[in-house]
Amino acid sequence: MSRKNLNLNIIERIKKVMADEGLNNAQFADAIGFSHGLVSLVLNNKSPITNKFIKAVCLKFNLSDGWLKTGEGEKWKQRKGESFPVSQATQDDFVTIPLFSDLISAGSGLVPVNEIELRISFRRDWIEKKGDPSHMSLIRVTGDSMEPTLLSDDLVLVNHGKDYLDPQGGIYAIAMGDLIMIKRLQLVYPHGTVKVISDNAKYDSVELPQDQVKINGRVIWFGREI
Repeated sequence: MSRKNLNLNIIERIKKVMADEGLNNAQFADAIGFSHGLVSLVLNNKSPITNKFIKAVCLKFNLSDGWLKTGEGEKWKQRKGESFPVSQATQDDFVTIPLFSDLISAGSGLVPVNEIELRISFRRDWIEKKGDPSHMSLIRVTGDSMEPTLLSDDLVLVNHGKDYLDPQGGIYAIAMGDLIMIKRLQLVYPHGTVKVISDNAKYDSVELPQDQVKINGRVIWFGREI
């Protein structure tokens, strides 16, 4: 049997596991700790399935690597009743962050509605190094003013606990009046003003007093669908 057909058989078994656990591609990628893009390529048989990938799937879902590779033998490393359920492991190892259905603009700005569209899982050990997950949210970007860094429809993870401007600057969700936007901020010395920067060169930057720039949180991660 060709390697391509072997991969297709492995992919079929992986998709069955995903269906049993009620996971979409993005949730599955978060669960095993691989990027959404790579998982999409693997599941569409456009990228080789490495031993590292198989090991991550087996570890997360308590699967026998022999069964995942060949479809033969015992499916589970241990019988289901002899180990913790996968749902319990997910609860312990992952944190869900809400994705709000309203858009944060990377253009002229949008008024937020704050309705939760869905929740996305992140590895607890990774996200807790970035701050308190209960003070974070995901928001979908629209507009082109932050291209090529952020594209319209990207997801940004905002740490609302970082509602202050770091001396080295960064990318922030900011509120200006009733509008919320994603912009790069830079502290201007010695004036103490804030430079609000669009990464897209066709948009001009503006310099404002600090009290006119209300920081909603710092962008610490972004995700992009293919």
